[in-house]
Amino acid sequence: IRELESSKLGFERKVRNLNANLYRDNSCRKGDVEELARTRARLQHLFDVSPIVIYSSKTSGDYEVTFISKNIKEQMGYEPDEFIEDPRFWYTRIHPDDVERILEEVSNVLKRGFYSYEYRFLHKNSDYRWVHDEMRLVLDENGAPFKIVGYWLDITEHKKAIKALQESEVRYRNIFQNALVSLWENDLSEVRAAVDRLKSRGIENFRKYLDENPDFIKKASEMIKVLDVNDMALKLYGAVTKKELLGPLDKFIEKIGALESLSLIKEEIIAIAEGKKYIEHEVMSRTLHGDRLDLLVNLTIPPDKEKYTNMLISAVDITKRKKAEEELRKSENLYKTLIENLPLYIYQKNLNSFYVTCNNNFADINNIKISEVPGKTDYDFYPKELAERYREIDNRIFSTGETINIEDTYPSDNGKEQWVQTVKSPLRDETGKISGVLGISWFITDRIEAARKIENSLKEKEILLNEIHHRVKNNLQVISGLLDLQSKNIRNKEMKAAFKVSQNRIKTISMIHEQLYKSKNFSEIDLRKYITDLSSHLFKSYGDSAGSVSMDINIEDIYLNLNTIIPIGLIITEAVTNALKHAFSGNKRGAIIIDLRIKQPGTYLLDISDNGTGMKTDFNIDLSDSIGLKLIKMIATHQLKGTFQFEHKNGVRIMISFTEKEYKVFS
Repeated sequence: IRELESSKLGFERKVRNLNANLYRDNSCRKGDVEELARTRARLQHLFDVSPIVIYSSKTSGDYEVTFISKNIKEQMGYEPDEFIEDPRFWYTRIHPDDVERILEEVSNVLKRGFYSYEYRFLHKNSDYRWVHDEMRLVLDENGAPFKIVGYWLDITEHKKAIKALQESEVRYRNIFQNALVSLWENDLSEVRAAVDRLKSRGIENFRKYLDENPDFIKKASEMIKVLDVNDMALKLYGAVTKKELLGPLDKFIEKIGALESLSLIKEEIIAIAEGKKYIEHEVMSRTLHGDRLDLLVNLTIPPDKEKYTNMLISAVDITKRKKAEEELRKSENLYKTLIENLPLYIYQKNLNSFYVTCNNNFADINNIKISEVPGKTDYDFYPKELAERYREIDNRIFSTGETINIEDTYPSDNGKEQWVQTVKSPLRDETGKISGVLGISWFITDRIEAARKIENSLKEKEILLNEIHHRVKNNLQVISGLLDLQSKNIRNKEMKAAFKVSQNRIKTISMIHEQLYKSKNFSEIDLRKYITDLSSHLFKSYGDSAGSVSMDINIEDIYLNLNTIIPIGLIITEAVTNALKHAFSGNKRGAIIIDLRIKQPGTYLLDISDNGTGMKTDFNIDLSDSIGLKLIKMIATHQLKGTFQFEHKNGVRIMISFTEKEYKVFS
């Protein structure tokens, strides 16, 4: 780049000197002209084949481009003349987010003499390309700014590569930090170098060498550096910050007091020496608080030691498994005692479904001695169809390793139906491989018969409860009908209105029992359907008063129990009734909105509003004579145990936050 700039500047100086000489002397040597032509041709060739675009521009105004190399077309799709002919061509194609910054930074060239920056430039195909732009200030003979010369380099692919690398790093870090196993990144470069030195001395059998020279393992622990750990490693060792685990490995081992961990370092050294890529090893360690840890450690060793000096280590806590194995060994004798004495039918089979052993109960029920059980199959004890089913279950356990729970009828000599429950579990050898199946059976005939009785009783109670809801609904409708008949003989409008309010309150409860009667679930009610039906009834009840009022109901998919929905229904009845009676006087058009949504799991918000005339500024519910609003507040705070908010500036708005009440069955 500097060579190109130097050649261009030298060429321009030659042209100026030559022109000066031509003015002084009209004769010119032919050799100078030829040399000038050759210099121009070499320079033009360099411009054309270079991936770098060379340019020059003015030092003020719009920084108008005065020269640009032809390879601009290959890189940006534009002809050089397009830059030259339009003074604003360059900066009008800079990305809008970059142009202000770039124009400000160009001014730094005049102060410092040079500057470089990166920005996005519009390609002729309408795509933005990233360019690296480096410019220098050229002074004239008097030291005044003469022009700006510089070069462009298309760095779009470089930018993409950097972005991809950053995204890859983020993904790696997320995987590393959030892995469900403990992960460690260790630097083993010094250990690799030490192993290579030993190899150069002729050491081949490293296991033997380390047995004879254990001090080398301790020195290796001093060479290993812990570079990074993930969150699960902190949790595993009881650390608060990474600083507690990072640094020389020997310091960490001393801190936790687990010299047993040196056995793992020994295996690492041997693996590096033998060129292994992966090893797995169980090791005993300790937390920072001194608690024992049994770990299953997996180590991945990069094959290219020149490029990759670090090792990734994963550690899985197998402390519980180790304890379980120890307990299992201790319980073997107890198991053998229990299997002979428990009032259960216990047996063991091998992978071919041949019986291996059993307890006394199993032998007695099958009229056979324990010593005669080994080698028998299910075909020796049960009907063919049942034996084949048992064999299929055994094969399923062998293939999946799952434990299977079976409830089935059991053949009896007296023909009476008997039920037996069997739990079959896989047996495993020391390597964890399935070696057979263990079966434990017991009779459950009494439990099955009791369950059937309970089921029949439950069905009877459901029928009875259904009938109760039906009769309560009918009785409430009778009461509502009686109130309706009575109200027809009343001439006083206030009393007649009071009767209508009472009818609507009764209807509110009646509709709940009607929905329960029609529902398959007696403990929960669909709020959306209930509130829609209730609102429709209230509008019909007030006839002409509701004719110019619209109803907007927004209810989420919510099901609540009877103890909660009755107070909600009464609140909606009072709120809608008040709005229809008082909010829209003189046939004023308006709207009533009912929203019921889930604020958070277990908490709900009932929001009822209208755009009617509202209340006076100094209106106070507790001091007013509005029975309906007082009733709403009392139900919200006492029955629902919720919070009550009331607004009346532009219309009326009632907001009640509540939780579902416990469903109680009265006895």
